[in-house]
Amino acid sequence: MELQINEKVIEGLTLEYKLKRNIKCFSCDIQDRNFNLYIFTYEFKDEKDFLETFKTINNSIAFDFQRTLIKEIERWNLYFIAFVNSEVSEQAKNAFEQDKYATRKIVYDGVSNTTIEGIKGVIYKKLFNLELNSREPEQKIMSGETVQTLSTFLTNTEHQKLKIMNKTITNMTKKKSIAENYLKEILNEQKNI
Repeated sequence: MELQINEKVIEGLTLEYKLKRNIKCFSCDIQDRNFNLYIFTYEFKDEKDFLETFKTINNSIAFDFQRTLIKEIERWNLYFIAFVNSEVSEQAKNAFEQDKYATRKIVYDGVSNTTIEGIKGVIYKKLFNLELNSREPEQKIMSGETVQTLSTFLTNTEHQKLKIMNKTITNMTKKKSIAENYLKEILNEQKNI
């Protein structure tokens, strides 16, 4: 999945220039599913700028872009990631992230001078990377943010099944290795005859 900057989408938004120059739209073609994901990002100066501006941007995304999408899966899978240079209060974060109108919303605060590659890294990490390694701790701390593993969400029964599957895979790998070694020995003996 490769993220591409989609300039056409931004051109279609009816935002004033000072807002338009800081907004980016990344699109990702989900080829095997035949639809696109759209992720909008914006870098805000501080909490005040964030609170005064995010609804205007979100409304433009809804009115100027979301309503033009034909595929329902595309209309309901729009993301708006806010990068805020200073710290943002929990109340402001919750107001943004719990607002279900038009987009799914995520706040990253205390970040500044975000590069395209940095933004792409956050998008991949937040939306596309799913940790499935059950041998890792239930949670690990990464850059001050809690990243949850799959086992965090499993019920006890599901967790036990996952452990059994991991043991089975490990045993199968060991048995395969033993079988390969046995075959090598037989082949070597055949060569010596």
